[in-house]
Amino acid sequence: WEVQPVTRATRKVNGLVEYVDVADKGDETISVKVAGEQVYIKINDPLLLRAMQNTFKAETSDAERFLANTLGTYTSLLRNTITRYNPAFGIINAVRDSQMGAAGVFDALGAEGLRRYAMNYGQAVAASGRVEFGRTDHQTHRMDKWMREMRFAGGTTGGVFMRDHETIRAELRDAMLQAGAKPNGVIEGIRSSKAWWATGKLLHGLELIGSMSENSARLAAYATAREMGKTPAQAASIAKNLTVNFNRFGEQGQLINTAYLFYNASVQGSVRIFQMAKNPKVRYAMAGMAAAGFGLAMMAAAVGGDDEDGQPYWDKIPDFEKERNLIIMLPPGMDIGEKVGTHGRYIKIPMAYGLNVFPVLGYQLADLARNASDPSKGISVAKAAINMVSAVAGSYNPAGGSLDPRDKVQLAMAVSPTIVDAGIQMGAGVDSFGKPTGPQKSPYDKRPDSENVSAQNHGNVNHRIARWINEVTGGNAARSGAIDIEPGTLKNMQGIVGGGLGKFIGDVVNLGYLGVMDAPIQPRDIPIYKAFYGEYDAKSGMSLFYERSKKALEEFDDMKSEQKLGIKRDYSDDEKFLQSMGAYAKNISEFTGKLKQQEVHVSESNSTPKEKDMKRRMIQRQREKMAEAFNAKWYEKESKLKKTGS
Repeated sequence: WEVQPVTRATRKVNGLVEYVDVADKGDETISVKVAGEQVYIKINDPLLLRAMQNTFKAETSDAERFLANTLGTYTSLLRNTITRYNPAFGIINAVRDSQMGAAGVFDALGAEGLRRYAMNYGQAVAASGRVEFGRTDHQTHRMDKWMREMRFAGGTTGGVFMRDHETIRAELRDAMLQAGAKPNGVIEGIRSSKAWWATGKLLHGLELIGSMSENSARLAAYATAREMGKTPAQAASIAKNLTVNFNRFGEQGQLINTAYLFYNASVQGSVRIFQMAKNPKVRYAMAGMAAAGFGLAMMAAAVGGDDEDGQPYWDKIPDFEKERNLIIMLPPGMDIGEKVGTHGRYIKIPMAYGLNVFPVLGYQLADLARNASDPSKGISVAKAAINMVSAVAGSYNPAGGSLDPRDKVQLAMAVSPTIVDAGIQMGAGVDSFGKPTGPQKSPYDKRPDSENVSAQNHGNVNHRIARWINEVTGGNAARSGAIDIEPGTLKNMQGIVGGGLGKFIGDVVNLGYLGVMDAPIQPRDIPIYKAFYGEYDAKSGMSLFYERSKKALEEFDDMKSEQKLGIKRDYSDDEKFLQSMGAYAKNISEFTGKLKQQEVHVSESNSTPKEKDMKRRMIQRQREKMAEAFNAKWYEKESKLKKTGS
């Protein structure tokens, strides 16, 4: 690009002489004002010209406007509640952004840059906090000086430090309403209330925390680049493109981002990984991450210990946990500030999307090696391939979401617009990861869906709401009303409607309920903490039982249907294994149906809440023992099948 020379000429208008600026203005020229003076810039790069012209595009089609005002409203709300207004997001995202930032700095500035970035990061977090809360001191803190320079150099993204005139107008009007201005209409009446003001302050505070995590990595990278001799423009480019440049969109990016949550961030994140992978040193680092994953998996299997059924705890950690986190298994009995039993316990370090694929690859290679030496351990080649497909899809699928290619529901959600995902989840009774939102219902359990709840969650807020909805629409404890919803579905709706903030509030309410009921609180019940620490417990065993028994029952029922129709076929060893376990699962289903009836009697008894809770725990323990026995039998039979092939 180049600035066009401007010459001043005169002309007569109505007998008066006035000066006019004359410049070579063609289709490739754009104009801006600098200090009040008109400046004409000729763009020589056709792609840059196309992008700049679209920046000034004012026309919006009727279709785009309709989608923005309908579907866009929902996706924007969901996006904000997951990120800006979610207390847990700022902390978890800071961990992920610091990793992506480290990779970007290593790509742009090498090993020395990475060392300096790590040293600068802590000060960058503090400086970002001071900026967000208006307490900067450019004279005392060097990082505040770098932040000020980075802002003016254009190193920030997403319009963090600027607002459009509509936002400014709305904020001024809110200030007037809070100061006593007369509201115009119902909406302004709500906006003038103290509750609205307090909610706005709370959300603004949460937004500041999110902005801190967003800017910390960029500031640390900017300061590092400047210290290593880069110009402000070069350092700003490194900082702005460190992770996701939220100012960058494709020509249809806004429209697609309306349909698919985080589409723009996903595409840019994937491109950034591929750009970094062009650097041989970064490729070596990625291989090192895979090697680290391999080592951690081997160590976890060795030191994590085995469950009572003989299966290593490492093999029982859910795949979705391994897919998104760096897992450090704790040895049995290792104390981390609480009384420790023998359950498998592990520390989780959230991994940046895209980079997480490499440790996951290491996990799969380690488990394949273990399986080769002992078929009862680790995973098969087919399972490893499925895990990798899920990890790659979860990180690089622009439509969003990991998937098990064998699961039709997950496949549908992986390609559907965000708002369609909500309908799929509601209809299939699954969450955003494709996992069932409630316990597997026995075919012998004829009670309404509103009563399909685990003993641990029996009587909680979601259960009471589901029961109330069923009753007011004509149902009762034995009959479904016009609207009969599982409590787990209501819990999932908190995420569908309220996003990350909705889930966080639900977790806080549930934690308070457990405290009031004096019920045992597990790490999985504690918001934020559960993102960094996990353990295999009875609930994990129940989840594993539900997953396995579902597959076994499906195969068992298919076999029975074939027998009734007189269809004869040679079943594979895997099918025979599932059929035998399906018969076992059928017996358990019959018994769990009776346990459900016992829970109904407990719920309707005149016992005190604590007595009811104690009885429910006893019933739940029976259910857990059956699940433990089933899982042990599964592992025993599966190990024998793998070793002998029969």
